[in-house]
Amino acid sequence: MFYPTSVSSETLVSALLTIQREISKRCQIKIGLGAHYGEFYYINGGLYGLEADVIEEIAENDTEGGEILISQDIYELLPVNHNFTIEKKGEITTKIGNLFRVLDGPSLSEVPPLNPNYPIPYSETFYADLVVYENRLTDAELGKQLTDKYLQNKVIVLIERQSQQSEAYETAMFSNLALSARLKDMGQRLLKQNNGAEIKVVGTIGIYAFDEGTTALNFAQAFRQELAAQDVASRIGIDAGPVLIFDLSVGGKDIAGNPVNVASKMAQDKGQFGKLYLSSTMKELLDVSEFAQITYTVSGVEITIYEG
Repeated sequence: MFYPTSVSSETLVSALLTIQREISKRCQIKIGLGAHYGEFYYINGGLYGLEADVIEEIAENDTEGGEILISQDIYELLPVNHNFTIEKKGEITTKIGNLFRVLDGPSLSEVPPLNPNYPIPYSETFYADLVVYENRLTDAELGKQLTDKYLQNKVIVLIERQSQQSEAYETAMFSNLALSARLKDMGQRLLKQNNGAEIKVVGTIGIYAFDEGTTALNFAQAFRQELAAQDVASRIGIDAGPVLIFDLSVGGKDIAGNPVNVASKMAQDKGQFGKLYLSSTMKELLDVSEFAQITYTVSGVEITIYEG
C-alpha cells in the first residue's frame, strides 16, 4: 500500500496499529508490517527503487508476526508529543536508517465499515467460495468440494535468475526490469516445446506448472542453458504435489501450495546459482542417479534434495 504525502505520520502509524488489532481479533494468523516515507519510482502500478526494495526486504525478513516496524524517516516525522510507545529495534541500521518498533498507541478514531466491493486480488467466483468457506471452516464436506474444484496435482518449477548489478542503482533497476521481460518471453517460447503453463513472472522469479516430471526437468534445463548463454546465472527448484492455481481479478494467475514453498526453499534459501534442485518427491518421477543427494535442515525441518 502507498499513500500520498497528505496522510500524516500519526494517521499512518495509527492505521498500522488498527490493522494489527483487527487481524488479532478476526484471524488465526499474524503478519509483520513495515512502513517507510521516501522516494520511489512509480511504474505501471508498482513502486520501484532502492528504498522500495529495502522496506520490502525489511517487512519480509526482519518483522515478526504482529510486529510493526517504521523507518527513521517516519519516526522523525512524528510530533514530539505523540502518544505512541516506540522503541529502537536493536542496533539494526539499514540503507534507510534505523528501524523502530511501534508497541502501542491510539487506533484510528473512526474506522469506516467494511466495503463489500473493496478490490480483491482473486476472481469473483474464487473469492465467493473463500467467503463461504471462511464461515464453515469445520465443514469437511465443503472442504472436500473446494479441494476437488481447485486443487491440482502439478510439477512446479521455480526459477530465480541472478540480478544485474551496476554502480548506479537506477541503471540496475531498469536493466532488471528489461531482463524480467526477456525471462517472460523465453519462458513462453520454451513452454510451447514442453507442454507447460506459466503461472507468473515477477521480478527475478518465474513459476511454471507441468503435468509430468520429465517435461518439467527438460524445460528447467533448457531455461538454465539459455540464460547461461546470455551470461545470466539461475538457480532452480522443482517439486510436485497438490497446488491451488487461481485467476486474479486483474488478469493472470497466482499459485499457492507446499510444492511452491519447497521449490523456493531449495532454490532461493539454500541453492547456488548455476544449480538445479529436485525434491525427494521428484525421485519418484525421475532418475536422480546423476544428481548429488544433500540433506539439510530448513525452517526447522530436515529435508533431502538432489542437486545437479
